Amino acid sequence: MKILVLTLNKNIMKLKHYIFTFLALFVSTNVFAYNAEIDGIYYNFSENEATVTYRTTGYNSYSGAVIIPTSVTYNNKTYSVTSIGNSAFQNCSSLTSITIPATLKKVGTDAFEGCTSLGKVIVKDIAAWCGIIYDGGSAFSNVNIPLFYALHLYSDENTEITEVVIPEGVTRIEARAFRDAKFITSITIPNSVTYIGREAFRGMHRLTTINIPQAITSIEPYTFQDCEALASVSIPEGVTYIGEYAFAKCYELTNVYCYAEGVPNTESNAFSNTNIGAATLHVPAGSVSQYGTTPWIGFGTIEAFATGISLNQTSLTFNASNQTTTLIATITPSDLPNKNVTWTSSNTSVATVSNAGIVTPIANGTATITATTTDGSNLSAFCEVTVSIPVPVTGVTLNQSSLQFDYIGEIANLEATVLPENADNKKVKWTSSNESVCIVSNGMVVAVGMGTSVIIATTEDGGFMAVCVVTVTSATGLSSVEQDDEMMFQIYDINGMKRKQPQKGINIIRYSDGTTRKVLVK
Repeated sequence: MKILVLTLNKNIMKLKHYIFTFLALFVSTNVFAYNAEIDGIYYNFSENEATVTYRTTGYNSYSGAVIIPTSVTYNNKTYSVTSIGNSAFQNCSSLTSITIPATLKKVGTDAFEGCTSLGKVIVKDIAAWCGIIYDGGSAFSNVNIPLFYALHLYSDENTEITEVVIPEGVTRIEARAFRDAKFITSITIPNSVTYIGREAFRGMHRLTTINIPQAITSIEPYTFQDCEALASVSIPEGVTYIGEYAFAKCYELTNVYCYAEGVPNTESNAFSNTNIGAATLHVPAGSVSQYGTTPWIGFGTIEAFATGISLNQTSLTFNASNQTTTLIATITPSDLPNKNVTWTSSNTSVATVSNAGIVTPIANGTATITATTTDGSNLSAFCEVTVSIPVPVTGVTLNQSSLQFDYIGEIANLEATVLPENADNKKVKWTSSNESVCIVSNGMVVAVGMGTSVIIATTEDGGFMAVCVVTVTSATGLSSVEQDDEMMFQIYDINGMKRKQPQKGINIIRYSDGTTRKVLVK
């Protein structure tokens, strides 16, 4: 009997050891679900990446404003923060804001379930935000999406995002990217985007217009469901499939522009609970009859839009400010109900265009006049305008209004300034009222006799004049020679060497008609 008791006691001791060991392992692997806590955030690490997680099995690990960094360092190794793990912020009812890093790639299931006080999601990088993948959840479950509670997207602590412009170069907008962003009023998607995931814009209550980029071929289920204010949608020609409930509950839908000549494969409930009976469907001319299938046939009006536009002139040149030209836009086919166009100028400081297509030059330069259809086809035609109006002369001045010469052969240079500075034709004709007193060529005045003369500068453009009164007080050294009317001359010394100006002694002045005269300079 004693031996039996001792055996039982040993077995009980072993059992207690096993239970203790099991409990210790349980506590270490479940009660504390993280590898490290850094600045109040709990992380698990894998290779070079860090995942945000919770502290214990009770969750509710965070409160207030949480700023997730792009990277953390642990045990002298730096990890990029790429994920928010399953249930990471679950039941954190006191969490008020969350800042999402540009490095984040994935959000786990139930990550934000029960975050009832969350009011801000702060995103520094919209392009990165578009690429986050949300794991798990059905079309009717938002518990891993921070915007489900927050509703508001911010670029910093104080700046709410109401208009989103997705940068050029982004190729994918992942599922649920902007779901429940109820205070965003517009979103611009670049043509670089080739994929938009399901529910990407679901529940954006204030979104009014959406232009789906050209490279999209499929509109996934629920993509625009519950966009209650959505009034206008443009579907590109490459779309071949529209999923279930894609535009369900878009109560304000008024115009749908579908550019696909072949009818996309469309789920019958794609426009469920949307009053398309009061809406207009715009399709390419020649495809109207093809859209007489469910659900398209439910639209109140199916209307064709233009397939082409051209202008009567593709280039214009204006050489005078009082000219105008009327451009005429031709829309094809010719029997469309809406053949209106809008006219715009790329540079209204050069040329303007009226609503009737009348082009008016304003100033020298170039501009492009564009005519664009208004029926939703968004077709445009262009006319290149060149304005080259000469700038007229408005006046001329001389640098001196009078000259006094003390001896024959003295020279002075007059300078004419033609106004305005940018005048096209600045040519000036020089004349002397009395060539027996002085002669002039290109503004150079030479005294040739006693008396008074008036030098006149006359502009070729406009005939504007400026004058300079010349007085010569001595006729010493002049020989008597006959005058001529030719104004161009050259100066030579007695040996026939050309001079720029008269020298002391005898100077020979030779006119372009071959006549000469002598001037003695003392």
